[in-house]
Amino acid sequence: MNESENYQKTHKLILSCLKEMILTEPFSKLKITSLTKKANISRGTFYIHFEDLPSAVLELENELLQQIINELKANKQEVISLTDDEKLLVMYRKITNAIDENFDLFEKLMSINGNPEFLKLMKKKLSPFVAPEIAIKAPNKHNLPISLAKELIIEGIFSILQFWLTKQPYRTANEIAEYLLETRRLSPFELAGVE
Repeated sequence: MNESENYQKTHKLILSCLKEMILTEPFSKLKITSLTKKANISRGTFYIHFEDLPSAVLELENELLQQIINELKANKQEVISLTDDEKLLVMYRKITNAIDENFDLFEKLMSINGNPEFLKLMKKKLSPFVAPEIAIKAPNKHNLPISLAKELIIEGIFSILQFWLTKQPYRTANEIAEYLLETRRLSPFELAGVE
């Protein structure tokens, strides 16, 4: 095995051990010492690969989110219109199915004992897909700034994803995709059955 292959193997090992630790320990209890012991590497070896523990966590989180982004980019022909329910549902299913593949890790990162920065990173990375630039086609009859409307769309989507990942009982990826679509068209009062 050459030096480059050995480096990549060790790098993957560190991230794999970190993933296992995130799944079994509170986020605040993660320590480099425990990680290096689990990976059976020296502290110096860890620092060859990562500046610090937060940089290792960030790389793991970025890899998770990149899987979703890759799924969204696959066979993407156009920016999805926020009024095309069929394409929106396909997009929501891609997101929820990708999350479901690593549900335990997403759940742990989003939990009260998880990484409080993960939701912010998730919003930053996925917002261009779930709320593309909104074109103004007609005057806004509610005088609501477009930037606020976009923020409400983004917050609504990520609130549902956060609910899914942090509340029991478990709901399927398809159920969540359907919820995402249904909530795009109804006000919270309509969803609650308030007239």
